[in-house]
Amino acid sequence: MTSNRHFLPATKAGAIALALMTASLLFPLFLAGCGGDGDSVIATIGDREVTATYYELKLGKVAESDLPLGEDGVPMDTATIAGKKAFLGVIINKELMAAKAEQLGFGSSEGVKGLGNAVSEVEGSQLMHADLIEGPSAEVTEQDILDYYARAGEQRRFSFIICNFEADALAAREQLLAGKEWTEVANEFNDGSKGPRGDYTVDVSFGRTADAFEEVIFSLEEGKISEPVLTVYGYWIVRLDKVRNVKAPELDDNYRERIRQTLVGRQINLRRANFIKESRERHEFKMDETALWAIFEGLPEDEPYLDPETNKPVSREELSPLNIDRKDLDKFFFSFKKDLAEEAEVWTVGDYKNFYDEMNTFQRPKRSQALGGVRNKIVTDMVDRLLLVSEARERGYMVDNRVEAKVKERVEQAMITKLHDEVVIFDQFVSKEELDAFWSEHMTEYQESEKRSGRIVYCTEEAQALA
Repeated sequence: MTSNRHFLPATKAGAIALALMTASLLFPLFLAGCGGDGDSVIATIGDREVTATYYELKLGKVAESDLPLGEDGVPMDTATIAGKKAFLGVIINKELMAAKAEQLGFGSSEGVKGLGNAVSEVEGSQLMHADLIEGPSAEVTEQDILDYYARAGEQRRFSFIICNFEADALAAREQLLAGKEWTEVANEFNDGSKGPRGDYTVDVSFGRTADAFEEVIFSLEEGKISEPVLTVYGYWIVRLDKVRNVKAPELDDNYRERIRQTLVGRQINLRRANFIKESRERHEFKMDETALWAIFEGLPEDEPYLDPETNKPVSREELSPLNIDRKDLDKFFFSFKKDLAEEAEVWTVGDYKNFYDEMNTFQRPKRSQALGGVRNKIVTDMVDRLLLVSEARERGYMVDNRVEAKVKERVEQAMITKLHDEVVIFDQFVSKEELDAFWSEHMTEYQESEKRSGRIVYCTEEAQALA
């Protein structure tokens, strides 16, 4: 006979698992709302401490659906003594589970340690970004708003050339500075499409393009030619041909707030771009653009994200591999130092091909993104992300108290889940013999009296009933 599936109640098994752990309540006055010191220890669990500050932090983060329930099934009011005690019980139970998980060695498992490292990297990078980039960018003065508004109606006409490679952009610029006619140079070097008028000119309004690009082109004087500017479309060379102004909206409170938010976003983008640029230089990032071109040429043509028949993501098995000539596989592609004290990590074209062939359809760069977009995706995904982690580690963010608290919280939750899966719910199958023994002992608990349903008529005399 096939055995039946059986899950033990978590409360009973939890009591078995946590039998060796003890908790004590130290500051009952806090529960009554009389605790003065926010760092007072209100409970201990082994060598763990629950402070008033930790209690308030947990209470502030908990969702209403996770609050302890009263006998009526309604979330308890944590402003009451009963609610405070119940929520403290929730915290203590969690700490008991975490302590028991540590005692059983769950914290040393590869999965939990890997989670801790991953959380540390993510939280450290985000905290660094908040401290060094977002924080300093939040300040916008009234003069900043007025300066931005003064240019809100500015529109500039540029002549442009877009090149796939910086060397071509520099060569084109050299010919232009030597006096060669723009169209002639553009016909030779431009790798992009022409402008909306069918020539190599474009009109750009202030505040309507990428911040780093705008910062360069809106600082040009009329008739001047820019240095190559790298964008997701390639390297741009632009010349300012003409400036004109159109009427800007009235500077009312709504528009003022829109400008303030725009300036905050602009400052974040510029600081981030500059931070990444400096990090690449510090970590000695190098890329061979001839190798990049070989990779771009090997990308599948017109590869979709979704299967047109099923409208589902194209499976990895159906994706085409990167088509690289054998002679190019050992060619240097890029390198950088994840750790400044160690040797650079070096990738060849062959290394990237192996990596690319394992990607899913959304991870892959697409040929439709053009060379500039492919370059940007590869560098952003494979270099900049790791450099931000390195920068955070070098600046001590991985050992910052705020990061360590997040890591501790996530790791303990993972250990508790593991404890629950492997210890609390530990007996998932019951043999026929065990089932029979349990039934013989508990059958009366499952018995119910026979019940019948029907219709009835009450009569005062038998004759009436018979009738």
